[in-house]
Amino acid sequence: MKVVICALTFLLLFSDLTAQIIISGKVLDQKQMPLPGANVFLQGSYDGTTTDSLGVFSIKSKLKGIQTLAVTFIGYMPIIRKLDLDYNTSVDSYGSR
Repeated sequence: MKVVICALTFLLLFSDLTAQIIISGKVLDQKQMPLPGANVFLQGSYDGTTTDSLGVFSIKSKLKGIQTLAVTFIGYMPIIRKLDLDYNTSVDSYGSR
């Protein structure tokens, strides 16, 4: 009985993961230097992350259609981009002061 429950849980988790879209990219300043710790999120949702030490980010989302991606960092103007989340998306964002 325990094996069936574990297998069923695994199948439910796996089916849930396949419905997600991955948004990935890199946040750079005007000099092409990475911005570590920048906030990257989809407006109107809880989907978001911060960039790593190389300015790289990756967000998994179940949202579909046209969504608004926002990038914020202290001392820089926010970047707002519309994305079509019907496909996995790669984005490069450049900050300006």
